[in-house]
Amino acid sequence: MAHATPSLERERALRFFEVALSLLALAALAFALAVHHHAGALGLADDARAAIALALLLLAAIDATLLLMWEQLVRRVGGWL
Repeated sequence: MAHATPSLERERALRFFEVALSLLALAALAFALAVHHHAGALGLADDARAAIALALLLLAAIDATLLLMWEQLVRRVGGWL
């Protein structure tokens, strides 16, 4: 088996990172929806339901933003090193 080049390894790592962040964002959205719709079954008060759902939505938004900006962040930090 031939060894992968550094650029190929970088592409694989980037794809893995993108998939992982995408799945985390989707999971956060799914949990936010579940908490929002099933708060009564979970024994949560309305205030707690709203706070938890909002926190999960913010987490999903941060994941999506990081996913979109990751390459620019890596280039900027790489320039410092």
